[in-house]
Amino acid sequence: MSLKKISLSLFILIFFISMFQLTVKNKINELYSDISLLNEDIKLYQREIQELEIKHYNLYSPQRLYEMAKDFDFIRVEQRVEKDNLLQPYDMSKLDDIVPEVLGYSK
Repeated sequence: MSLKKISLSLFILIFFISMFQLTVKNKINELYSDISLLNEDIKLYQREIQELEIKHYNLYSPQRLYEMAKDFDFIRVEQRVEKDNLLQPYDMSKLDDIVPEVLGYSK
């Protein structure tokens, strides 16, 4: 083989190897940009989940439930009232004033 053929084959081999490396690096960069976009979406959704958890806690916290009980005039019993082994946390004396109707019939 002549020196010209060897040098030409080495040049072509080096060229293809470098082109292969460039295509692989280009593909890696594309995948990295896709992953970074997905990471941004994940952070956005995590922030939304945290906001929803805070809203849920604010709506159903014990303090909020206590305020709602005040708004609806529930009276908290200071002592535990047990009747037939059932615990009644609220005063049931106001039930006599309310006449419940079941299927259109009242007591």
